[in-house]
Amino acid sequence: MPLQRGAWTQLEATGLLMMMAVALYDAGRDCEAEANAAKYLAAEAGFATAEAAVLQLRGMG
Repeated sequence: MPLQRGAWTQLEATGLLMMMAVALYDAGRDCEAEANAAKYLAAEAGFATAEAAVLQLRGMG
């Protein structure tokens, strides 16, 4: 089954934000906004992908 439309870009954006937060944290700078944004995008991408799978399998998965 192919990835849900836009899921790949959401996951890539999440990864980039996570890496930015890690770099800021390692440098001793504030990374709260980046970490929270990465967490939010990851949750949204996971929910959208799971919802698409359930809808595609008509609740049988």
